Order: sequence, then structure tokens, then C-alpha cells
Amino acid sequence: MADIIAVLAWCAILALALRYRKRSAADVRWPMQWGFDGKPVWYAKRDLAVFFHPVFFGFLLACFAARVGTAEAPQDWIAIRITTAGVFMLSWRLHLRFASRQLSPT
Repeated sequence: MADIIAVLAWCAILALALRYRKRSAADVRWPMQWGFDGKPVWYAKRDLAVFFHPVFFGFLLACFAARVGTAEAPQDWIAIRITTAGVFMLSWRLHLRFASRQLSPT
């Protein structure tokens, strides 16, 4: 069950990445991190910024699937995978929201 939830979360993250990639021009630099004053601290090229979360989350899913060097009970892994999926979905959604506001202020 946790694997299904994690894969669905990864698919949603990837779909959002593809959607927001289409919305911006290729030469646009996306904000990646914000300071305490609310202004972007550094920027990245569009493709790196948009696909960082899906690639990193996919790597984590692969590590979870392989259960790299662990002997923990399956219940522990279920909680970790579901929590990780939720945290990545939330952080990716917030990043897209703040970045899109910065790219097109209204």
C-alpha cells in the first residue's frame, strides 16, 4: 500500500513539473530558495528547478524499494514511505506556488 501511495505521489509531482515547465520560457531562471525577507536567494535554470524534486524523490523511492542495507520491520518502512511522499508533495507544491508568484507577480 505504501509503495502505491509513494508512486502516485511521484506521478503527481512529475505531472506538476511538466505542467509548470510548459508555463515558463526556456530562458527563465526559477527561484530555488528564499531568505527571511521573502526575496529569492538564488536561482536555477528552468529545467533544473522544475525537475529537481521529481528526480530526487524518484531516487529516494528507488532506495526505499531496495531497502538499502536495512533489516527493519516492514511497518517502519510503511510509515517512512508515506511520510516522505506527503512531505515531498507539500514541499514541491509550496515551491511551485512561491516560484510562480515570483515569476509573474500580480
